Amino acid sequence: MKAELRIPIKHYRQNKKLEILLFRTPFVARQYYVRMNGVPWPKDRRAVSLTRLLTGVRKALVRDG
Repeated sequence: MKAELRIPIKHYRQNKKLEILLFRTPFVARQYYVRMNGVPWPKDRRAVSLTRLLTGVRKALVRDG
């Protein structure tokens, strides 16, 4: 299955990369299955909305910084 959207993020201070792949769900129009660096996110493999995805990434970056 090919990803609908690919989002690469690079953290220059720590020299880390994050690649987010979004796969469209067949039954819900505005939710996606997400893989971050090849690992399903969230751990229970549920479909998530873009709002929840961006909130999770933002919180992780704030916590990291």
